[in-house]
Order: sequence, then structure tokens, then C-alpha cells
Amino acid sequence: MQRILCILVLQAIAWAGTAPTAPTTSQAGPDATIKGEYYNPDYGYSVVIPKTLTAHPLSGPTSNHGFGIDLHLTPPASLWVDGSRNDQGWETLDQAIEARIAQVKEKSGIHIVVLEKEKTHLAGLRAVRFTLRYDTPESRDPIAQEVVLAFRKEEAGPDLVYTIALTGPEYLVSRNRKFLDQIKKTWKLKPLR
Repeated sequence: MQRILCILVLQAIAWAGTAPTAPTTSQAGPDATIKGEYYNPDYGYSVVIPKTLTAHPLSGPTSNHGFGIDLHLTPPASLWVDGSRNDQGWETLDQAIEARIAQVKEKSGIHIVVLEKEKTHLAGLRAVRFTLRYDTPESRDPIAQEVVLAFRKEEAGPDLVYTIALTGPEYLVSRNRKFLDQIKKTWKLKPLR
């Protein structure tokens, strides 16, 4: 489980483009769990974790960004939720999708295909939902990554990027899509701290 959470943290760091920072007192220990409602005052959102699941706070520099959920250990499948500053300076959702594809390529992803892409909303924000499918040397099954991504533009302070991502072998992503949908449905915007 630690390996999957480490992967989630690395994905969140790469996706958000944030530089590592010193640990803060708000970081939870490695055995901390989250059930029920998750509220993030730093990035202004809350979600409800599905009743049958247990989330774990991200560790390291992204600890206050969100959480990860291990859905399946072997082969690994996970769901993660993140709020981050738009340090990449993306102006469009398409730029964010292209950055995600580049990240998958950088991590040995090959034969990358965008299976689906549709406009949607996340708590009233314009968003995009897309699914990537790709192969990796480590997996005999195609990997799928289904992502909901939204920008929150702020007049004062940095713009934010919200991400809900489900990653794993394609058949496990299909089987666990309902959890992404449940989290998306309960997403609420909150005032920023």
C-alpha cells in the first residue's frame, strides 16, 4: 500500500508542478485514514468519500492537496483527489490534457490513446473528463487513466486546478468508475483559507 501511495504522491507532484516543501504540522502520519467528508480549507473544496472506501492523506510536499484511495493492490488501481495551484500556467483544459499525456510518455507509457473526452462540470466549474489508455513495460494489461479536471480562477491569489483521477488496468478502471462519479457528485467549493 505504501508503494501505491508513493506513486500517487509522485503523480500529484508531477501533475501540479509544485516544488517540494518542508513538512508542515498539518501532515498526517502514514497510517492516518479518512472516512466520510474530506474538507480542504487550503484549496477550497470538500468531497464525501464513498462509504465502502478508506482514503489516506497524501504524504510529503503534497500532503495538504488531497488524498489517495487504493482500490486494488495487485495489479494496482487507485483513485486520487487533488487541489493544486496552477503553477504550470495552463490557460485551457486542453493544455492540461496535453501535459497529462506528456507525463504518461515520460513515465514509459506507449501507444497512448485518448479514448473519451467530454465537457462536464465540477461543482459549477467548467471541467473536462477524459480517459487515456496506454501500455507500459510493467503491465501486461492496458492501463487506463480517467480524469476529471477543472480550473478555479481567483481574482486574488493563484488560480487552482482540481483533479479526480482513477488509474489502473483498463478493466479495473471500468469496474471502479462509480467511485469517481460519486466523488465528483459530492464535490463542493469552499472559501479559501
